[in-house]
Amino acid sequence: MRSQPGSAGTRTLVGDHPGRYRELSSFDPASPTVGGLMTRQQTIVSQFYESFADGEIDSALTVFADDLETVDPGMGTVHGLPRFRQYLEAFKRAMPDARAVISRMYEAGDTVIVEGRLLGTHTGPLEGPDGDIEPSGRTIDVPFADFSLVRDDRIVSYHTYYDQVSLLSQLGLMPEPSS
Repeated sequence: MRSQPGSAGTRTLVGDHPGRYRELSSFDPASPTVGGLMTRQQTIVSQFYESFADGEIDSALTVFADDLETVDPGMGTVHGLPRFRQYLEAFKRAMPDARAVISRMYEAGDTVIVEGRLLGTHTGPLEGPDGDIEPSGRTIDVPFADFSLVRDDRIVSYHTYYDQVSLLSQLGLMPEPSS
C-alpha cells in the first residue's frame, strides 16, 4: 500500500504484484483489498503504513499499544513505544521517502499478516553499530513480511522479517550475494 497525492486528497494503493495496484479509499473498511473487504484490524495496520509513508511518525504510533513488543532482525526484541519511535525515526532520517508497498494482506484471528516491499532512497545518515553511515544515494527494494497482533484496536506486537543481506547489499554496505 502506498499513498499518492491526488486531486481528491490521498490515494492508497494495494498491489498483488509489482507495478499493478488497485486504489482504495483511505482507511475505508468497506473498500476492497487483496482477498476481499478490509477488516477493522486491517484498517488499523494500514493506517500505520500510510502514516509512515507520509512521514507522520506521531500518527503512525497512535495505532500501537504503549507496551508494544517489536521484533526486528536488526535490533532483536524490544518493548515500548519510545524504542519503536527511535526505530521509525532512524529509517525516515536515512530514507525520508521510505514506504511500504503491500502485495498481500491476510488476517488470522487477531493477527494481520502483510507481505510487501520496503522502498526508499538512502539520502540521509543511517544509524549503524559503529556510528552513522553516510548517505549513498542508492535506492532499496526489500521484500518483507510483517505480523501485527491487534487487541482492543491497538497493535500490541509487531514482528517484521526481511533479508538483511539484501538490504545491506542494496545500500552498498556489503557485496551482493553470489547466486
